[in-house]
Amino acid sequence: MLGYAGLGFDLIVGNPFDNFNDLNSFGFRSSIIAQPVVRIDELNNIFVEGNKSVWYRSVVNCYQDYEPHLIDNESDLVKDLFNDFSIDSPFSEELWQRNASGLDIKNFVNNDSKLKMIKCYCSLYETGLILPYHGSLSEDFRESVKNLPSSVESTSDCPLDLFITEPKTDKCKNIRTWIDFFKVYGTHVTTYVLIGGKFINMDSAINIHLNEKQDKSNSENNTQTTDIFKRKMKASKLKKNMWIIGGYFVEGLDKINSASFAKWVRSIQNRSMPIKAKFSSLSVFFPEKQQAYSSSLKYYSELIGIDRSK
Repeated sequence: MLGYAGLGFDLIVGNPFDNFNDLNSFGFRSSIIAQPVVRIDELNNIFVEGNKSVWYRSVVNCYQDYEPHLIDNESDLVKDLFNDFSIDSPFSEELWQRNASGLDIKNFVNNDSKLKMIKCYCSLYETGLILPYHGSLSEDFRESVKNLPSSVESTSDCPLDLFITEPKTDKCKNIRTWIDFFKVYGTHVTTYVLIGGKFINMDSAINIHLNEKQDKSNSENNTQTTDIFKRKMKASKLKKNMWIIGGYFVEGLDKINSASFAKWVRSIQNRSMPIKAKFSSLSVFFPEKQQAYSSSLKYYSELIGIDRSK
């Protein structure tokens, strides 16, 4: 059984809607804690050996939307997509929103279209850390934290372009140590994960109310003709998108077909993934370096922002 609780998570680079087949792109990084040994018996009872500050629980449950809900704007879409992933602080939430802004979702919601969304979930088990965490940390993580400087250069001392073009300059020595640390362990620690599968169906249709209003000034026959044209237009302008996290794509799943849904649920056993999660700042493990952590996190966010804009 794969344990996600206690793994590092890169809130800046990681994106649960980027590449579901790659947990590295998803955002998970090296373990922060000493991972326990987890085993399941023939009755599906879960036993945790070693680190007792990590818990597991079987949660076999499925939920399926039958009626889509309407998304009015891009901001609402981002909130809807990311509301299964929660962060521990307003600053972290701000970083999460910046991350979400990197999604190519502008084609889904704009002034000329309406978006309908359906979400379906199926969980197998959940795992988390007992908080506040007093269990063992991984030896590699402890050693890496010891090497983190307590202060870092500002953007005026180490401009972003200097960091990129002169990787070995001493002017960016401390901040580079932190950035390298983030790339290995992420920026946050995963404190809770629900494992299973979910899929999201999104249908975006062109809104042509302006054409309809103009048509009503025409004759009755013309209006009837345009109504037919309008229905054809709506059909031709319909955009569909499906995101599947966990399980495999099954034909008919986009139509919420019960047989297809059941087949997808069975496939989750062979390919389960995180479908909900909670994250906390890594600085909870080294409060004496909180200021350096916060400054480095901001710098890292700006640095990745430059890379994404290229």
